[in-house]
Amino acid sequence: MPLLENPNHEEFCQLVAGGKSQTEAYIEAGYAVNGARGNASRLIANDSISARILELQSAKLLKNEENARQTMWEINHLIARATKAGQYSAAIRGVAIKMRIIGMI
Repeated sequence: MPLLENPNHEEFCQLVAGGKSQTEAYIEAGYAVNGARGNASRLIANDSISARILELQSAKLLKNEENARQTMWEINHLIARATKAGQYSAAIRGVAIKMRIIGMI
């Protein structure tokens, strides 16, 4: 989906996808503070707005997944190098970091 034609709508979508509340995003996108909560709710009910937010959030999730995969590869590589060098305490710390990342500890 391309950028939305209305720059305020696009900014609103970017802000919501980035983690802002609907009301905060509405105001930061350049809309009036008065009635922002209700107007933001109406705006988010627009199909093109909600589709754009979903698209932006999906892209962010994919990027986060790629970053996580790269980080795990780097940690695995460092663990292997530490083990090969006989630095077992460093290897164990690497394993502990991996476990923390994946939520095991």
